[in-house]
Amino acid sequence: MAILLPQLLLAMLFGGYFDLLGGWNHSHSGMRTLVGLFVLTPVIAVLWLAALVISNWLRRRGGARRQPLWPAAAVLVQAVLVDLLMLSQVHIWRPD
Repeated sequence: MAILLPQLLLAMLFGGYFDLLGGWNHSHSGMRTLVGLFVLTPVIAVLWLAALVISNWLRRRGGARRQPLWPAAAVLVQAVLVDLLMLSQVHIWRPD
């Protein structure tokens, strides 16, 4: 799930930009989904990384083989970069 969320967010972002979603991104449910993915994606990635760190710590105490952390770290970096890309596209409305 943590790996799929950043790709889903990118697909929604570019699908809305190129109008491939049939106008769904202009509705309230589309905006709620986009904001939900915006918030949920880095949170899930951090939770996955934390779970791996705790798992490796417990495995080290038990003498078992540890799991690599780089997949979770890569997904976290991707999630943060996608969120930064989305924030760079925000236009602030100012009344004249």
